[in-house]
Amino acid sequence: MSNSRRLGFSILELAVAMGLLLFLLGSLYLLLVAGFRYLQQAQALQTAHQNSLMGLRKVSQELAASNSATITIGTAPDFVAMLSPQSLITQADYTRYTYSGTNLEWKKWVCFYHQPAPAEVLMRAELELPAPAVLPPTPAPPALGDFQTAPAQAPAALHVTAFSVVPGSTPETFRVSLTVTKPLNSEKVTSLSAQSEVKVQN
Repeated sequence: MSNSRRLGFSILELAVAMGLLLFLLGSLYLLLVAGFRYLQQAQALQTAHQNSLMGLRKVSQELAASNSATITIGTAPDFVAMLSPQSLITQADYTRYTYSGTNLEWKKWVCFYHQPAPAEVLMRAELELPAPAVLPPTPAPPALGDFQTAPAQAPAALHVTAFSVVPGSTPETFRVSLTVTKPLNSEKVTSLSAQSEVKVQN
């Protein structure tokens, strides 16, 4: 009789222990799933933040170095084109400015244009002028199609779902807006919008 009582008590203890273990394992699994989800969200936010800042910085630098009379803004797709006093980016010392007398020489056209879904990329393209130009007059800008087929082009920012450049608060400023969207899964996305007002220096 005493043996059967001890056996029953041992089975009960085992059942309680297994229940507690299953509870702890379930709690640990939920914590791991939540941690993995938050990690995904943090990585997506970091990616969106990096891409938006990178895109804004590249567009802002080109706009600041340009001349407001040469800046062309278009839509469908959204783009901005401008003259640049720099040489093609593939050349050595491409950032060096040159002058004709006291006048700054302009050497290439630069264009940022948005490739919508499924690509969702902000592209940067450039076309060299036949010869350095002095303003005025302003040379006619190339068509968007010429930029889209230019050999010198590369992504400026990834996961870009919206891009626009509009006149700013003064005639010398332009407002650049960029929205970056990074998918988390089939149902959720992380979206980040950034904006900057740029003053044209030349």
